[in-house]
Amino acid sequence: MTNRYWFVLISLANLTNSTLSFTHLDSYNKMRFNLSAVSLTYFFLVCLVIGRLDTLEAAPKASTTSAAPIIGDKDKDGAISQDEAEALIKNTNLKNRLLKGSLDVQTQFYNALEKRIRTKLVRLSRAYDTPKWKFVIEQCKKMGIAEADAVRIAKVITKVRSAK
Repeated sequence: MTNRYWFVLISLANLTNSTLSFTHLDSYNKMRFNLSAVSLTYFFLVCLVIGRLDTLEAAPKASTTSAAPIIGDKDKDGAISQDEAEALIKNTNLKNRLLKGSLDVQTQFYNALEKRIRTKLVRLSRAYDTPKWKFVIEQCKKMGIAEADAVRIAKVITKVRSAK
């Protein structure tokens, strides 16, 4: 590429409006561009990408600006990891605060969980009061979760998911 092409791309990147119109390209009409369909398509795609760079940034995990902190979120990152979830189950005060809390608190906690933990909890809630329940209780006991807690968790997850 020659310096003119870089100048065009840099000028387009500095536009404050992220939508690209032909009036922006009109000032560059005196430059020599290859007018083949392939080069025009390539130029148009490059302009679109440059105009949309701000929207390509990664979205944050969860909103950390909420007024109430998430129960069990030790590192305050807005997400509940496997270690934090296990620590919450072992801490009876936090566990009771969560399970007896309002639907908003429970929903906030559920949405902050990692996807694989949410999947396991959904399976637990779907197995409640079915023939699979005995097997699920055995698996919960292996992980250190009492049967009474498994029942409470299954009911909370069912309530949270039905509220969506």
